[in-house]
Amino acid sequence: MAKSLIDQSEIRVVITPTDSGDVQAERDYLREYVFPHLSHLGEERDIIINFLWTAPLFVQDVHKFLVSYTVVDNPHKYAFILNTSGNANKERHFVDGVATYEYNSKEELGRLFEKGLSRILDKLFPSTSAIDLVKNLRRVARIYQEMGQLQDALDMQSRVFKVLDKEYGEKNTDTIETLYTCGWLNYKLGNYEQALKQLKKSYENAKDVYGDTDQRTTDQLGIIRMVEAAAKHHKK
Repeated sequence: MAKSLIDQSEIRVVITPTDSGDVQAERDYLREYVFPHLSHLGEERDIIINFLWTAPLFVQDVHKFLVSYTVVDNPHKYAFILNTSGNANKERHFVDGVATYEYNSKEELGRLFEKGLSRILDKLFPSTSAIDLVKNLRRVARIYQEMGQLQDALDMQSRVFKVLDKEYGEKNTDTIETLYTCGWLNYKLGNYEQALKQLKKSYENAKDVYGDTDQRTTDQLGIIRMVEAAAKHHKK
């Protein structure tokens, strides 16, 4: 099954100098001042951004940098041209069908580079609140589970747990229930050791939040006993 955007959760930024001249100053500036901020923007959307440099193409006087933002094998290409006349076109235009910006300095290159990637992030991975993200991930998880794709469902629920744990902590009721769901899915997949680890952690938190005698707590204890029995039987 082909990976969707939400499954991939990665943007590969491939940067290719197309001029044999010295671009070290631009490289250093991007690496030190631009990449960290863009990585942070990706983290806010639960997206990994990988920056990759390739060897120069040695095409004189065409582009200083050709950048390909690749999402799920679908490249979005931008070109950045060093302008030496002092009359750089500040707006995006197109050269041979490639979206192009002109820059006068490494600082301006950094701003334009960030603008290009921000367009991709905003279009394909719009910023959202933690609550909206959780809702969307759970919706996808339910679809996967209904289709019998339990590993994909587990991957989505695991991402939900990470968001909830980060935003609200492990004693939050939604966090507890999501960890329980992850444990249950691991059990269904035959991952007994991981299932028990997650179910027991969920149970301990449930005791703190709901109390020892609450049905939500005792139900989890019953599931743990069932999984322990299944794990023991599996080892025979």
